[in-house]
Amino acid sequence: MFAVLGIATLTATLVTVFPSNALAAQIDVVQCHPTDTHFVDDPRECHMYFTCYQGQPTPMMCPPGFKFVEALQACYQVPVDECFPCPETGIKYFPHPKSCQKYVMCFVGAAHEMTCAEGLLFNPAVGQCDLEANVDCAI
Repeated sequence: MFAVLGIATLTATLVTVFPSNALAAQIDVVQCHPTDTHFVDDPRECHMYFTCYQGQPTPMMCPPGFKFVEALQACYQVPVDECFPCPETGIKYFPHPKSCQKYVMCFVGAAHEMTCAEGLLFNPAVGQCDLEANVDCAI
């Protein structure tokens, strides 16, 4: 079963600020209809999309663990290895979007879902699995 986030919910709760040069580079790839209000996916980032209003694109982002599906005009839950925004270089560890016992290991741009040993939770403060008493997890 997949979770779906409607765009009305997302646009009301998500506001993403991009540096001006990053924004300019992203907007160059968007083709907005001059009069319709609609949503367009970002072909370079599966968790990104644009709100088009009166021909002007505004970059938006689905929450972690979701990707934008233009045909359905909504963000859909997907496995982390399918659409997680990993840095292109190095190794980095991130909290899992849906579980405190799991985490995401990004290795050279690829996301891998990992699970802590029984009795441990991922502690983002130290970037590794830790005793439950040391972890503040709200999921």
